[in-house]
Amino acid sequence: MVIRSEELEHLSIEDIEELRLNTYNFDLDLAKNWYAGESRRYQQKIEMIKQKFPFIETDVELLSDKQLQALVGWVINTEMAPMRFASEFSKVRQSDFDYQQFCKDLEDELYLLSNEELQKRIRATFPVDPAIEYQRRLAEIEVDFKTNYYFSLDMADLHSIRYDDLKRTCEQLLAQGKQVFITVDNSMYEKNNDSPVDYMFSPTDLQRLVDLNNYLAERGMKTPVHINEMNRFVSKDEFGDGWSIYDVVTANQKIDEVVAFIKHKQYSPFEAMLFIHNYITHKFQYKDGRLEECRVLPGIFKSGKIVCSGYASFIKAVIDRLNDPNLKCDLIGCEYYKKGLVRIFDGGHCHNLVHINDPKYSIKGSFVEDATPDSILEGDSASRGFTHCLLPVADLDRMKKLAYVQKFHKSRFDITIMDSSKLKQDYQRPSYLDRFKTSELVLKYSAQSPAIPLDTYRAGLVEMYSKTNELESLPIQLAELKAQQMIMISALRSAEVFTSKAESAFRHYRVTRQMAEEYFPEDFEDIASEEEYIEDAKQVAAQNQADKGGKQ
Repeated sequence: MVIRSEELEHLSIEDIEELRLNTYNFDLDLAKNWYAGESRRYQQKIEMIKQKFPFIETDVELLSDKQLQALVGWVINTEMAPMRFASEFSKVRQSDFDYQQFCKDLEDELYLLSNEELQKRIRATFPVDPAIEYQRRLAEIEVDFKTNYYFSLDMADLHSIRYDDLKRTCEQLLAQGKQVFITVDNSMYEKNNDSPVDYMFSPTDLQRLVDLNNYLAERGMKTPVHINEMNRFVSKDEFGDGWSIYDVVTANQKIDEVVAFIKHKQYSPFEAMLFIHNYITHKFQYKDGRLEECRVLPGIFKSGKIVCSGYASFIKAVIDRLNDPNLKCDLIGCEYYKKGLVRIFDGGHCHNLVHINDPKYSIKGSFVEDATPDSILEGDSASRGFTHCLLPVADLDRMKKLAYVQKFHKSRFDITIMDSSKLKQDYQRPSYLDRFKTSELVLKYSAQSPAIPLDTYRAGLVEMYSKTNELESLPIQLAELKAQQMIMISALRSAEVFTSKAESAFRHYRVTRQMAEEYFPEDFEDIASEEEYIEDAKQVAAQNQADKGGKQ
């Protein structure tokens, strides 16, 4: 069982032991009931096989041709059952796969096996005796009861009395030679679009987590604290789903390095957004994976995988960390439908809504920021420009091939994870007619989302590129060349993605592929690679830390 920190203020060690004993007996009863049912079904299957094939345990060499044929047929049918099931649901599989020929080949293969090999193959088709699994479960339950204690601390209680109660209880148990495991958790269902990104902690919160982990590690525990902000833990079976302290600290440090670089370069809000878009679309290539592996920041940095909600979480984390009142960011969830005679669901998507006020460039409003479609592709050395960087909100309704259906007032879990099997009960997929309506986001923000002029993009890009080197400035000609290159790439892609009614400045910048190919010199070096960004950011972060230490 998992004991939550809020329960500790009412529980003594004796109370905890009584609860554990009750849970232990309950788990034993569950295991016994499971075994009784599985054992009964196992015996029934064995009896049925023996009745149908009474010669099943006879040496293969003593079987008649008819008996051997029946036995081989049974083995084939047993092994091919999943294949037969799959073929019923896959017309492509049926057209590409000759089931009868496969069975014939398998039959020929079985006839060629030796007596010993065929007997082994026959035994492998028998139902598995549940006794082994039952003994394993009993041993696991007993070990847990004797030595292991699982606790859960809500993220909001890191600085409360509950944290101290939990630490005190762990100290008592460790003194008795017990093993203690802690998960620090939270629920995405309680987060809104503008809530801080999960797994991003303040220095004091992070230090609190590290202290708790080190306290237990010094007493012999290995990776004792796991962190999970998808949902609250209620079962020990969920414990392994969390991230380690190291994973979370690493993600926070990487975000802080990017933030330190932006602050050091003194970018304006608009320049900062151009840099963030350029950085993330160069650094991360879209690659799907398990839920938390590619959608939340510890997973992204550990696995190297990322999908749309991972891009959006990264961008929001950086903007939140900047703490600039003139630059704010939300996470936005939506659904895409392919346009046509019938609109077909094309999957969930996640991007950002950026609220920006930059007097330097006369920009004020709320804009769509979607790094996913602009990110680097496999085999390329650069991103695909700024086509989806700070779009006018109204352009979401002006895509050529996709219809955009927005889910605005939903939980962070809905936005980030996009797992329809786990959505709240009050969530309903948009109706067929809803898919043709103007999205709520467009209705709410289009009036305050003006198109950013092309000259403003050009000026911002030149300024941003001129500062991305460790030197205070690059030759202005190179910065201007890089800016023009990105504008032309963005314009080409914008013409492919949006209709002529789109407001984006890139959509109306006339450029042909031939012009672009002639304009881009083959030997043009990509300015300020991700490695330079990070190395520069690390130096800035180290210098800031040193300055802070000197002041203290």
